[in-house]
Amino acid sequence: MIGDIIVGLIHSAIENYLENWQNKVRDKRALQSFSEKTKKWCDEYISAHDGTVLSSKKGEAVQYLLEICGREYLFNHYLETADQELFSQIVQATRDSKDERLMKRLLEENEKSETRIKYLRDLILMGSREGINRYISLCKKNNSIPDYTENNYISELTESISTLYAADFLAELSEMRQLVFSPGFRDKKFFGLSDSVYKAYKNVECDKLVQVQEELIHVVEKSTSDDEKRYCNAILCDLTGMEERKQDSPWTIPEIKTFWKRVAS
Repeated sequence: MIGDIIVGLIHSAIENYLENWQNKVRDKRALQSFSEKTKKWCDEYISAHDGTVLSSKKGEAVQYLLEICGREYLFNHYLETADQELFSQIVQATRDSKDERLMKRLLEENEKSETRIKYLRDLILMGSREGINRYISLCKKNNSIPDYTENNYISELTESISTLYAADFLAELSEMRQLVFSPGFRDKKFFGLSDSVYKAYKNVECDKLVQVQEELIHVVEKSTSDDEKRYCNAILCDLTGMEERKQDSPWTIPEIKTFWKRVAS
C-alpha cells in the first residue's frame, strides 16, 4: 500500500515536471517568434528611405534591435551603410559603449564636415583622444572656443570637456588651460572652456590625485600669469578638500545622536 502511494507520488511529480517543461518550451518558442517578428519590423523601419518613417520611430527601432539582437548585429548590418539620420540614432543609442568602430565612423564624418564640429561632442564624450585634439586645433585656429556665442546658454560642445578624466588627459587639459589664459582668447564668461577644464581637473580618482596635484603645483611655480596661478590654486584647494572628505570616517549612530544633542542644548 505504501509502495503504491510512493509510486503514485513519483509519477505525479514526473508529470508536473514534464508539464512545466513543455510550458517553458512553448513560452520560449513564443518569445523567439515574437523576437523574430519584432526584428523584422525593426529592420523594415530602419531600411525605409521614402520619408514614411519618422526619425523618432527609427530611433525606437534601433533601441529594440540593440536589446533583442545586440550591438554586434546593429554594427555589422548598419554602421557602415547608415545614412546621416540613421547614423545619428545609432550614435545616441551606442555612444556609451565607446566602441572603436563607432569612433572610427564618427571621425570620418567629422573629417568630411565643413566646420569640423560635427560629431565632435560625441567623440569627446567617448574619450576619443583624436576628437579632443581636433577640438584643441579648432580653438587654436580661431583663438576661440568653436561654439562661442554671446548669450549665456551652455555651449554643449565645450561643456563636454568637463567629462574628461584628469589623469587620463593631463597633457590635453594643460594645453586647453594655456589657451584659456593666452592673450585675446575668446571664451564664455560662464559655461565656457575655463569652467569645463576646471571641472575636468576635479574629475579624478583618489589613487591618481597626487599626479594631478603635482601637475598643478608645477604650473603655479612656473607660470608668469597671476590669473593662471589663482585658477590652479583654486583647483588645488578643491582637490585637497575632496581628499580630506574621502578620508573622513562615516559617523556611527551614537556619534550622530551625540552631535544633535549638542546642537539642541
